[in-house]
Amino acid sequence: MQDKITAESTFFQLLGPILSQDLWRKISQKVESVDKYVKKLKTVQLVQLMINAEMQEYTSLDEISNSLNKEAFAKAIHLDSISTSQISR
Repeated sequence: MQDKITAESTFFQLLGPILSQDLWRKISQKVESVDKYVKKLKTVQLVQLMINAEMQEYTSLDEISNSLNKEAFAKAIHLDSISTSQISR
């Protein structure tokens, strides 16, 4: 019997291929040209922020920005801080 709270496990099942190391390496190689002039928020970091926001059920850009106040998460995605306007762009 499945747990009543299946959102997180289902989310990981759907994102399994995306979270694989091989795919992240391929994304990083392709994104180098896309992120050539990016100064702060790179594509991979944006994807990680959005995945975290979905999992945490954040409802605003402020909540996403404030999630970087958690030091472990900020270190994991190699991003100290980001403003809501930078995320929206």
